[in-house]
Amino acid sequence: MEVSYDFETARSRGKSWIRGVPHSIWGYGELLPSPQSPNDIVSLGEGDTPLIPSRRIERRHSRRVLWKNESANPTWSHKDRYQSVAATMARDLGFRGLAGTSTGNHGVAAAAYASAAGLESLIFYPAEMSTNFLHLAGVYGGHAVMTGWDARGRLLDAVLSRPGWCPVDGRNPFGIEGYKTIAYEVVRDLGGAPDLIFVPVGSGKLFTGVWRGFEDLIELGLIAEPPRFIACQASGVDVLTEPLNSGRTTVPERLEVHTVALSTREPSADARVLQILRRTGGEVVTVPDGDLMAAASRLGRDGLAMEPASVLAAAAAEAKLEKGEIETTDISVCLLTSSLVKTAELLSEVSTIRPYRMSIGGEELSRYLQETGLDDLSRDR
Repeated sequence: MEVSYDFETARSRGKSWIRGVPHSIWGYGELLPSPQSPNDIVSLGEGDTPLIPSRRIERRHSRRVLWKNESANPTWSHKDRYQSVAATMARDLGFRGLAGTSTGNHGVAAAAYASAAGLESLIFYPAEMSTNFLHLAGVYGGHAVMTGWDARGRLLDAVLSRPGWCPVDGRNPFGIEGYKTIAYEVVRDLGGAPDLIFVPVGSGKLFTGVWRGFEDLIELGLIAEPPRFIACQASGVDVLTEPLNSGRTTVPERLEVHTVALSTREPSADARVLQILRRTGGEVVTVPDGDLMAAASRLGRDGLAMEPASVLAAAAAEAKLEKGEIETTDISVCLLTSSLVKTAELLSEVSTIRPYRMSIGGEELSRYLQETGLDDLSRDR
């Protein structure tokens, strides 16, 4: 199911509508599922995340690439947009708890927004989850259950058969609407649609949600055409290349998937992803795990520490740049979805400079500064 809207209120505000309200997705409430009373909105200040130009890429490739930093959301990921809307509507419809499956960020956000709404949350995670996510969910008051990958769905169905539980998975038509606000903010900050938008794909909910945002902007007459959508997947979970190239309308299920970008480790994806790619003349770009981790290190030089799934968009953009497949006039936006600090065990793989232990007397300071090239930072060096 998809939510439909009366566009007249938003349209009556003209171009001023795109400005929204700082620090909230709910400035675009006319095109979001809304509760009976505005006072019942469940918000932690999600949205209004920065759009940051990469000076590093501009120097290297003379191209304009911008990072949409979703780690600036309250629980450090784009999932806050989804859960703000989902929790708002769940409470408004009389549910008492949120239940779903997750590989990390989704469950953490569900825990935070359920607590803010006065609801319970119960999320099923795969056994290989980083415990950082599980404990963070607990900090927010959420119940985290680890089990087998495929068992998660069966156990979720058993919970949803009981009264009071609202699903926060593909069955929920409301949460995905929160992702539309990413498109609104990008167009607001750029003054128009970018030429390309790079989006990580797992299940495809983020991809289709952002697309719906650009559809809304076309309906409102604020842009004429959407950007080209680039679906970014790790090589070990690529389920889109074959159906896109063969003309299939459905995404088959891949029997074996694996990637360090656990948030995108899904055996299939929403068929609407294929429709969007064809509608916008888009493509699929796949990235091996090794290249993904190298790209994460490069992002650090832009001042951004992002989890592997987030890095997919940046790595895909850089791959196209190296091949000369982005025009000099193109504006590209990459969605960086979550912070690396949630997967702290990967920090040592991404860090390019090891920490150094020094005695309290600092006898080796001069040697350390000399060996690291930090001894002379004069302008004429």
